[in-house]
Amino acid sequence: MEYVYSLDESAFYDYESIIETAKEDYEIGTEVTIYKGEPVEFNHSDFIDIEHIIDSIKERAFEECDEYADLYLNDLCKDSKKVLKEIIAEWLNKNTKKPNFYTVKNVVEIKVTI
Repeated sequence: MEYVYSLDESAFYDYESIIETAKEDYEIGTEVTIYKGEPVEFNHSDFIDIEHIIDSIKERAFEECDEYADLYLNDLCKDSKKVLKEIIAEWLNKNTKKPNFYTVKNVVEIKVTI
């Protein structure tokens, strides 16, 4: 989808769907403002927060062993964390569908006559 469209800048759809909705809401011949934007799709990796995952593991270890777990996982370097993120993303890519939602950028107003 090259562009998506909206009547209210909150919910974006394909052009045909917006025109059909506008025909239901406005009289034929009415000039209507619609919003046109570029969809930005997501990948699983966009939602993987490795620091959060590691912190969660560390918190669980601390809950089990108190201060004995204080230094647990502190030796993980930036490269190791990057590899872990890639492994999780690869697993998600193999085992579930890609996210089917998007955000929209570069939104502009356009006028259309219904």
